[in-house]
Amino acid sequence: MPHNCLIGVALFIIAALLILGIIRLRRRQRQKSDKNNPILQRAREHLQAVRGAPFQAKPLANRLEKAAYQTAVDIVQKRRRNEQVLLQVSLGEILQSKDRCAYWAVNSKRVDLLVIDHELRPLAVIEIDGSGHGLSRDIARINDKIKDIVLAAAGIPLIRIPAPDDNLGAIRALVQQQLTACLKRLA
Repeated sequence: MPHNCLIGVALFIIAALLILGIIRLRRRQRQKSDKNNPILQRAREHLQAVRGAPFQAKPLANRLEKAAYQTAVDIVQKRRRNEQVLLQVSLGEILQSKDRCAYWAVNSKRVDLLVIDHELRPLAVIEIDGSGHGLSRDIARINDKIKDIVLAAAGIPLIRIPAPDDNLGAIRALVQQQLTACLKRLA
């Protein structure tokens, strides 16, 4: 009987060592594949960058976007069609493409205002063409062109509101005129 007990203990120890070896091997393989995964590496870099970094809340819109937003909200409320106006929406949330490179090129770009219908489908985009959100003119111009191309391809009307002199009254009037006309065409 003691001999059988020793064999059982030995088999248990061997099985445990095999299981531990397999676990270690899988862990090493996972670590190797993690090092070759650029998306995972970037995610880790992002995590490292935000750890301990100072953050503070800021307004979602500047004063020009706020004026345009309030005007657009007034327009859709008067229509009584359960439409809504959203601020600073990522193009990656309203567009899709089978071309992954093209999708990632637009995913982080945002539109100033998005008008959606009662089923949350995009109706129109409003862009306030002012200071370019602190970007250089060349970068702002390229980003504008990207938005022009992808929104046209998706069939989403893009309303550009020029704001060269930051005139709030002019911005409100242009949003009123152009969004009203756009929504009438869609009806």
